[in-house]
Formats: sequence, C-alpha cells, structure tokens
Amino acid sequence: MHVDPPRTALLRQIAAAIYDGCVCIALLAGSGMTAQLITHGQLFSSSGQLQHGWFRPLQTAVVALYLVASWRRGGQTIGLRAWKLRLVARDGQPLGRWLLLRRLLAISLPWLALLAARMTTPGNAFAMVLLLWTLAYACGLITTDRRTIQDILGGTRICRAD
Repeated sequence: MHVDPPRTALLRQIAAAIYDGCVCIALLAGSGMTAQLITHGQLFSSSGQLQHGWFRPLQTAVVALYLVASWRRGGQTIGLRAWKLRLVARDGQPLGRWLLLRRLLAISLPWLALLAARMTTPGNAFAMVLLLWTLAYACGLITTDRRTIQDILGGTRICRAD
C-alpha cells in the first residue's frame, strides 16, 4: 500500500529556498573569482561590460549542477537538509531524470525576468524576480497540498524528510 509523504509547512520551504539562495551566491562568487583568475582580472572591461561570453553560461551551469546533483542524492539540497525536507516526485517516489529537468526549468522561470534588465533598470528586473517568486510561493497557500508553482510545473512536491 502506497502512503503519501507527509506535507510540509510553506514557511519551511521558503526558509530552505533562502538558505539555498545563500549557497548559490557563494557558488557564484567562487566561480566568479575563478573566472577572474583565468582571465587575469579582465572578465569585465573598465566600463563594466562583460568581455567573455562563456561567463554567464558558466554561472548557470554551476547553479544547475548544484541543484541537480543535490536532488539526485536523496532529494535534498543543503537548504532542504537543514530544514529536514526532501524533494520527491508528486507520488512520493525519488526523482527521475525527466522530473529533475522539469523541476530545474520550473524554478528557473522567475529568473527569466532578469532578461528584462536590458529593457529596464536592474533594480526593476530584480523586483520583478522577487514578485514572481512571491507569486510562485503564494500558490502554496491556496493549494490543498501546499504545492507551489515550481512543484506543480515540475511534477514534484516537497515533503518532510523524517
């Protein structure tokens, strides 16, 4: 008999996301420092323009690799582990490759607003990302099983790791 994993509080999910955000910032800082060393401090021009097209895809790959590698190892990133949560398929099973990709794409959607930075100020683009993330998590307040937009689009759910 299959038993659904226990539901988790939305605030714990948000806290885990903030924790993982800090981890991602640290990873991005490390990859940025490495890129500066590789380019001998010439990653950006004196006017602040990025001079090497490989840097942004590198940043994306670093974060994606962290998330996918963490989810494949028991469904837990550092933030999820700290809050005793686990990412699973909607039916409670471990994530397969397709669901890993779907989840990664689903959590990436709000970041697409950063592309608007070319059309508006970076502050406005960042505000849009925050607004989209707020709406994504607000969905967890109205769904009966506390699934956020990322969970719904990704075919996943976050449950307690007890």
